[in-house]
Amino acid sequence: MDFFTWHSYTTTGKNARYIEYVKENLEKAGYGEAEIICDEWNYNPTENDKIDRRYGANQTSMLIMFQNEGLDMAHYYDGDDDGLMWAGLFVNGRQPSSAYYGFRAFGQMYELGSQAQIKNLRLYTDLYAAAATGENGQALLIANVSEKKDRRLGIDAGEYKPVKCMTVNENCEWTEIPLPDKIESGQMLYITFAK
Repeated sequence: MDFFTWHSYTTTGKNARYIEYVKENLEKAGYGEAEIICDEWNYNPTENDKIDRRYGANQTSMLIMFQNEGLDMAHYYDGDDDGLMWAGLFVNGRQPSSAYYGFRAFGQMYELGSQAQIKNLRLYTDLYAAAATGENGQALLIANVSEKKDRRLGIDAGEYKPVKCMTVNENCEWTEIPLPDKIESGQMLYITFAK
């Protein structure tokens, strides 16, 4: 067997458990080298009338978790602006949704070149983070999927200093903000660093 795939329209935490289960059982069956692919995913796609900043934080947490868990491939469903059925990357006549900005930030991290280890950042079970590094700097993407709890941030990037902090505001617009000391419930932050 070359690969194992599944569809999922559930939470980030449940998908992390699915990946753990799949890896464990493929290993037991002698297929530990098989690729693991979530070939169709979207967090709560039927909530197309509720695309707020929390929706974007949830989608971004999934990207982060897939990366951190070593998933070989994931296919998002869908990027279309089908206001009748599925929530996606675009809404209201091709306007970017809050999820779009998480994908955009993730793509910018990919361009930096390498995943970086995160140290000294307390990651609660509802807080997901990934970092990247390269010749053009460093970046941190973090999403708080808690229903009610803001989480304190204490970011120490060593010799690197924060350059820019971006987030999705209440109007679902990608906007620059001062680096906060906390990440609010249902918020994502994309922070870039330079020496």
